[in-house]
Amino acid sequence: MRQLIVLPGARMDVLAIRHWSETEFGPLVAGRYLALIAQAYADLCRKPDQTGASLIPGLREGYWLYPIRNSLAQLRREDRVRTARHVVAFRYDDEKVLIARVLHDAMDIPSRLA
Repeated sequence: MRQLIVLPGARMDVLAIRHWSETEFGPLVAGRYLALIAQAYADLCRKPDQTGASLIPGLREGYWLYPIRNSLAQLRREDRVRTARHVVAFRYDDEKVLIARVLHDAMDIPSRLA
């Protein structure tokens, strides 16, 4: 399995997601959402070119997007959230997966990766 490297921008994104989720939905739902993000990271380390990951023209060279909702099925039903609107921006090679950002799908993603 590839090594996971989470860049500071992605770490800050996840902290902001946690804060917002706890404020809006409470700690239980926030914990479930963070578990989903962690599952998405694990899925990408196992198979980064899996269905749902896409190389998007206009993004920095070699960056892919993966909607975290594609990892929902890996969680137990009682641990799932209803809506998952974030995408993981990442790069990978044979040895590692580099997580650059975790962004809401309504954001202007290319400008946040520039």
